[in-house]
Formats: sequence, structure tokens, C-alpha cells
Amino acid sequence: MQIGVFCCRCHGELEEFLDFNFLIEKIKLARGVAWVEIIDQACISPAPTEISRKIKEKGLNRVVIATCSPYLYSGHLFSLAKENGLHPQLVEVANIREQCAWVHPVREQATLKALDLIHMACARVSAVDTNYRVTQKGTPTALVNKLKCDRCKRCLEECPQGAYELDPDGFPSPNPKKCQRCGICVGGCPLQAISLPDFRLEEVAAMINAIDMAEIPEEEPVILGFFCRHDAYPEADRLGRERIPYPANLRIIRVPCSGAVNMSLVTDALSLGIDGVIIAGCRENQCRYKQGNSLVSSRIESLKETLARMMIEPERVRYLALAEVTPFVASIEENLCNGCLTCKQVCPFQAISLCETLSFTSFSFGENQKLISPLVSSKPLPYIDPNLCRGCGICAVACRAGAIKLKGFSDQSILSQIDGRSFPPETAPSQGKGVLPDFLIQYVQELKTIGPNPFRLR
Repeated sequence: MQIGVFCCRCHGELEEFLDFNFLIEKIKLARGVAWVEIIDQACISPAPTEISRKIKEKGLNRVVIATCSPYLYSGHLFSLAKENGLHPQLVEVANIREQCAWVHPVREQATLKALDLIHMACARVSAVDTNYRVTQKGTPTALVNKLKCDRCKRCLEECPQGAYELDPDGFPSPNPKKCQRCGICVGGCPLQAISLPDFRLEEVAAMINAIDMAEIPEEEPVILGFFCRHDAYPEADRLGRERIPYPANLRIIRVPCSGAVNMSLVTDALSLGIDGVIIAGCRENQCRYKQGNSLVSSRIESLKETLARMMIEPERVRYLALAEVTPFVASIEENLCNGCLTCKQVCPFQAISLCETLSFTSFSFGENQKLISPLVSSKPLPYIDPNLCRGCGICAVACRAGAIKLKGFSDQSILSQIDGRSFPPETAPSQGKGVLPDFLIQYVQELKTIGPNPFRLR
């Protein structure tokens, strides 16, 4: 195993907040690390070419880029893996800018957290089972390990898409055409028998093990956060972009959905000495996968009995609805709709129903008096329920009249990206500091009151 770690200075901007010399010396000692290098800007030439050259020259078979948000660097990541013949899962990003440098003003705290995030990224790529990966082309979907599965059928009951069916031997088998890779089945499986192509419990467990609590003062609680990649993690990124600080006690792992967090990961983290665990997702009725947040909340309640047997306070585990997100839901422009109802037929979430609309006609009586009379339209029109819509855009594509618009994805903005025209992006106004900073301050104080995790003191 030959891991290469490339730490981006972001054109020197991050050196004010992070001690790169300390990071380099510590990373060199990590298991499997064969090469460590500081680069100026990972996303701009000639850095990608230089990284590729080092991969070939040093024989690196796993790569960690310590840089900005994975949402900004994911395109470069895929290209880097493809150019060097690496599976995309063997190249990982450690977010040391939005998650460290821009939110923690104390340089020492930001540096220690950055070191943990890099170690966690190295641990994840180390845990990737290259023999496990499917090499032939196909539709990525959940995979059930029949050697572990006891056919309890919980995945069939909890899958929000109804993607699971039973094979001839009675084992659950996901339908690739229905599976959304949300990971809710991974989080619910009591025997940890299910995994996703980019989310395996073994890899997450390796990341948790990589957190070095020896470097953190005993009086400071160590908090592990599982953040949903659709709502919670982008909200944490936003705090970084807007330079809104919060306590440096938090170490974040990005997950497909809050419902993908298996409670075995929580108990493992606590048994390793982690003082508190946060599972962060969206609010009720806002989950992209319908019920991920409600399922994980009920699982946390069920976990309390297990924690009591472990002599661990249940208050150490919390679910956090991180932000009131603005969902990417579709809407119908009634003046363009011809009532063909194709959208209703293709919607996979049954979010579109038929309703009769009211049109209004005004009658004038003199100069200052008007009577507005509602008239029932003779043409029933479809209505999109925003609580059921998941913003997949299938209805917008199917609409021949072009009457359906998906919020955040206007035709004009998409066309401007295609031909390079200058067009102002659709950006949401700042939401202020949100709930995470205040929640963390209060949560850290609660954990200090409870005291250190007994397993941490051993």
C-alpha cells in the first residue's frame, strides 16, 4: 500500500491558519503513507499534472488531497483517478479549508483538526477492498452480503423506494432501477450485511479509529459528526465560506443520508472513547429520501437501552436538524400547462395530483367599484405537493409544454453553463450563522458537565 498525501496551501491563504510543517511531519509517520508534499493550488495547473507525475514516479496506489470542500474538488478528483488508472474510491479529499482553516481562528486547534481529517482520509482509502469492487460496467446499487444476512427483511420494510425484492433463496436483492443509493438499508441492517459502492461500514469504522484523541486535552470533549451530504454537510461548508466560527471539537464524516448511519458505528465510536456523537440531517418532511431523518431518530431512541448496558449516558448521542433547507422542488406554470398529465404518470414519488383551479374575472361597476368573481376552470391541472416532491426533475424533462420548472435549475442558467455566457448564478441569501455554532457550544458544555467518556479514560 502506497498512499500519497498532497496538502494544498490555497495560494498561501491557509498558511495563516494551519501549521503545514507540523502537518507534514506528523503525516509522514502515518501507516501506509509513502509520499507527502505541499502544493500551492490543487485545482489549478500545473498542480494536477504534478500530482499525476508523482503518482507514477512514486508508485502511489492511493491518494489523499487535503484541500477545500469535496463538492468543489470532486470533478478534479474523478479526472485524477481516471488519468492514473485508479478507482475513484482510492482518491479521497480531506476538507481542511471550510472545515478547519475558515471556521477555527485558533491556529493550534485548526491544525490538530486538519491532522485528524487527513488521517481519517488516509484510513478510508486504506480500508478500501479493491477485490470487493465491481470492475464491469453496471448500475451502482446496494450490495447484500448473503454470508451475513439472516433474511430478517428489515431492508424491505424500510426502503423508501421499495427497491428490495426477494430472490429465489429468500435473500433481499435491490432492484438497480429503483435503488437511489441513500443507504437507509445500510443504516437499518442489524447484522451490517449491506453496503454501497461508495459507503462501506468498514471504511467508516477505519475513519473513526483514525481520530487521535491523545493530541486533544482531556477536558475538551471529542465529538464525532455524521453529516448528510445533501443538507447538513453543505450547511457546514456554508459556515466555512462565510467564516462563521464554531468549536473545534467536531470531526465530520460525510454520509449519503442521516438514515445511512448504522447504530453499530455509534456504539463503536463511543467504545473507542469519543465523548459525543451527532447525526445531522434535515428537518421533518424535508428528507430527500422521504424518511431517513425519522428512521434515524427512532433508531437513536432504541439505542438508549444499549447505551445504558454499556454504562454510557444516552445524552451523548444526539440528532440535529441542522438547517431549514430550501428544497429543490418542481413547480408548474399554469399558463403553459395543457393538462396532458404526463408528469403525473412519470412521477416516481406520487407527488403530483389533479386539482381544479380557479380563474378570476373582474366586473367593473362605475369608476371605483369592482367585483371579482371566481370561476372554476374547465381544464383540471396537475398540482405538485412540495412535501412529497424530491426534486428529481423527471417531470420537468417529460413535460412537452415546458411548463414545469425545477427550483435552482432554470433553463437560462443551464444554457449559460453550456455555452459559457455570463449569467448571474441562482444563489440563496445568507442564512446567518444557522443552528450549528450555538448547538455545538451548548453541546460541548453539556458533555463537560457529564464528564469524559469512561472508555476514553482507559
